[in-house]
Amino acid sequence: MKRRALQRLLLKTTYGILCVLSMGCSTAIATEVPRVYLEVLTAKGVAIDVPQRWLRTLQDVPLASLRMRQQRRGEQADIREEGGPASKRIYVQGLLRADGVLQVPGQNFRMSDRRRIEQWIKGLEAGNSDSDRSQQLFGMSLPQLETAIRRLSPTIRISTKGEKLKTLVDHVQTATGIPIKVAAGVSTITRGDPMIRDELSGVSCGTGLAAALRPLNLALAPSTDGSGSLTLNIINARTAKEQWPVGWETNAPDRDAIPKLFEKLPVEIVDTPLADVLNVLQTRLKVPFLIDHRSLNAARISLSETKVQFPAKQTFYKRVLDRVLFQARLKMRIKLDEADRPIVWVTPS
Repeated sequence: MKRRALQRLLLKTTYGILCVLSMGCSTAIATEVPRVYLEVLTAKGVAIDVPQRWLRTLQDVPLASLRMRQQRRGEQADIREEGGPASKRIYVQGLLRADGVLQVPGQNFRMSDRRRIEQWIKGLEAGNSDSDRSQQLFGMSLPQLETAIRRLSPTIRISTKGEKLKTLVDHVQTATGIPIKVAAGVSTITRGDPMIRDELSGVSCGTGLAAALRPLNLALAPSTDGSGSLTLNIINARTAKEQWPVGWETNAPDRDAIPKLFEKLPVEIVDTPLADVLNVLQTRLKVPFLIDHRSLNAARISLSETKVQFPAKQTFYKRVLDRVLFQARLKMRIKLDEADRPIVWVTPS
């Protein structure tokens, strides 16, 4: 009985120390903000001194926070992500087994594996499991990519629908302070100064410019020189190995990303062009709708020519949107721009 009481007391003391130390973990690296939150679950049978020894192993690992508690029934090692590219948070639940091994999804670590643990954490923050990979998207390191995302996060503050592409390019260049170059071979496409098809006001510069270029079979690709200076390149999408995305994927439920989608409204739609319906929904939801015009053209889908229906009833915005898009062989995905604001991306099913 005394031994069990001592174990419980020691574990509680250890957990308290961990919670205090976790407040300082985010300053472990001065140049990068840690994004991994580690919670260690101790299984039954863990020796009395093991939690303290693991504490000494993990206390200098660059983590946003570190917690330790006893495992509850049904809990296992797990990883989940929250937030968009500018504020991604990675929550790791590790299991400290009775044999002293720390088990995380896809990996097992011993106390002597501190360097491996650090490399694994860096790999998670980089968005891949290959932690030895030093180059990320566009040949940039993770800090360089994060800088590019941050610098492309300013909001487009001009009306763009029907405007010339050059107007938007100049606006983005001014708003971000990043020089924009047109790659050799695509200048003939931009020389005619084509018009922008969507209203991109309120969207971040990176997502907005990528959306404006996509219907023209053009793409945005950042690059850095030897000094680390950032340049935006407008390139041919057909031959591009990597393209700046029109919005970033999010794991957040639709209800959390755009709560208004799940508000009810009275609705009836009778033989109305889908383009008109989307304009009304976009205005009411106060969220930008970006259309994958390039894919719609390839699928021969016209928003203005496709007429949709919806029976008179009280229902959710999300149900209306899904139903009318389905009638046109389309679907929606919620994505985030570089400022972590939601957009609705409309593309063929």
